[in-house]
Amino acid sequence: RFCNAFKLLQKKAEENGISLYIENNVFSKTNAETYSGENPFMMTNFNEYKTLKEKIDFNLLLDVAHLKVSAKTLNLNWRDEFENLTIENLPSKEIFKELKNKIFINPPKESDIAKDIALLMLKDNFMPQDLKRIFKL
Repeated sequence: RFCNAFKLLQKKAEENGISLYIENNVFSKTNAETYSGENPFMMTNFNEYKTLKEKIDFNLLLDVAHLKVSAKTLNLNWRDEFENLTIENLPSKEIFKELKNKIFINPPKESDIAKDIALLMLKDNFMPQDLKRIFKL
């Protein structure tokens, strides 16, 4: 049902020059307790993304905080999940643009997820100088 509805919306959006995105969901500890450990949500990890992508063509709006929470709840390695979703599916400059927007709107703290993303970017040799300076990397 979701896929059919999305295809209808996507067709109308394209006719009007609008791009649609699907955001990954979050499966938190509270959700796990509420649903007795069963995950009723779509796209809370990379495998679910792949499954949906096989059914419909869509743009991913990756909420990194959702991914980190879901990975922890599902006992998955969040960095592996992040790398699978970003390296294969998001252009690096889009990741950089989002990261830069978050950094300048909310300066990073030691525990900020933005620093985790910056470290991944550094590992992949995609770290612009201004971000190296901000994170003191």
